[in-house]
Amino acid sequence: QKIGLTMGKFLPFHQGHELLLQTAKNSVDILCVIIGHSDDDPFTYEQRANWVSAALEGKEDLIFSQKELDKDAKKDSSGTIVDEGYWKNWVEDTRRLLGPIHNKITHVFTSDLYGERVAKEFDATWFPVDPDRNIVDISGTRVRASSWDEFGKLPPYVRKDMTKVVALVGPESVGKSTLVPRLAEHYGCLYVPEYGRTVCHYRDRKIDDRDFEAIIDGQQAFINNAVHRSDNVPLVITDTEALVTSIYYKMYYPDRRNEYVEEYWKKQDIDLYIVMTPNTPWVQDGERVMTEIERWKFHTELVHSLINNKKNYNIVTASEYYMRSAQALNMINDLIPKSRTQASSLISGDYQKRPREINPNPSINSCDC
Repeated sequence: QKIGLTMGKFLPFHQGHELLLQTAKNSVDILCVIIGHSDDDPFTYEQRANWVSAALEGKEDLIFSQKELDKDAKKDSSGTIVDEGYWKNWVEDTRRLLGPIHNKITHVFTSDLYGERVAKEFDATWFPVDPDRNIVDISGTRVRASSWDEFGKLPPYVRKDMTKVVALVGPESVGKSTLVPRLAEHYGCLYVPEYGRTVCHYRDRKIDDRDFEAIIDGQQAFINNAVHRSDNVPLVITDTEALVTSIYYKMYYPDRRNEYVEEYWKKQDIDLYIVMTPNTPWVQDGERVMTEIERWKFHTELVHSLINNKKNYNIVTASEYYMRSAQALNMINDLIPKSRTQASSLISGDYQKRPREINPNPSINSCDC
């Protein structure tokens, strides 16, 4: 029986790792995968174990978690640790970790040259997999340094975990529906329109309290779909989400309670809420219903909810449209530091002159629900 051994930190798991595991699993009957980890890793062991399992596609395998013994151990130019004391401790720890199967290892697969030493320690044969990165030119270091540039080289099941979701939130007439697609165009990412507006518009605003659950579920389904389809950049921008819908519910039905509507937003995976302050002119287009006091009351409840539930948020405070765009850009760039930061028409005065041009159907975009 052929039993293989491979290992890595998988920070994060990329196409080079995928090639390594697929090569290994096609060569042996059982594959042991050791995931090295330390307390300050940017991804959890559970995340990485799920990525490894996805890459193995149901192949009989054994996945192990190994605490990194000494991340500062001295290495040679090939990346192989040269401290013999380290090797002694690592071999003992690895044999303990693997249990009886450690005596049955026949194949060792690595993309780095330390695999030769590992194979020697387990009296196995070393099989280097793309050590010169001729097949897949990528490294975990490069991905961590710029997930934006290397995002396309990650497997789909990893991209969805690394994609950041940004929600623009606020009351009526604050520019969400104009700014969201413009931001998405700037970053080249997918965006999600407000589902409640579509429902309201095509049903002539004939909705009742029972529809709010479906609106929340629909919006979340659109967000999930966009995350799964993201293949170029690690970002999805959504026009509102469940918290905004829940505040509208309480505004429309102050004497009713709906735990699902009121609580759903707390479990959403939103990485950043960008709160649009209602200090822009309120424009009546035949659809909007809020007074100026109600807009500010909505804003206050929104911010307090985010604070009380310890959500990551930032507030756009500028009143000029082009400055609101610039503030939103800076907030997203802080979330993804290696994202596109070049100037564009998004933050030019041109946006201030034509703030609603991108909306082909104003009646839909003004129907806040």
